[in-house]
Amino acid sequence: MTHLTYLSLFTGAGGGDLAMQHLLGFKCKGYVEYENYCQEVIKQRITDGLLDSAPIFGDIRAFISEGYAASYQGLVDVITGGFPCPDVDCDGVVEYETTGYWQCSKCSFRTKHIENSNHRRKGRMG
Repeated sequence: MTHLTYLSLFTGAGGGDLAMQHLLGFKCKGYVEYENYCQEVIKQRITDGLLDSAPIFGDIRAFISEGYAASYQGLVDVITGGFPCPDVDCDGVVEYETTGYWQCSKCSFRTKHIENSNHRRKGRMG
């Protein structure tokens, strides 16, 4: 059986990845998560056999600037990303250069699925 493959950006504790892998049957080729605690949760879920074994990268900016993002082009079918929301305040004011959304948009893949914040969906940003 051939599995579709994906790259997980802004993985968090891996809840979305559990669904991607166990419900949809995708195979993860890499996780990108900045928070140390979440990285430890991902590692434990890999050890427990709940998540696919794959490299865990830290900062999305380094992932891009050090060429890792480019190396994944053609390696995965889909990238997923629920970018961090703390950089979006209640009024929808954002510093675009520092947002997860901005960093994610710089990854040039054929297919992207980007989770939106409420402010972005309501057209209150930018």
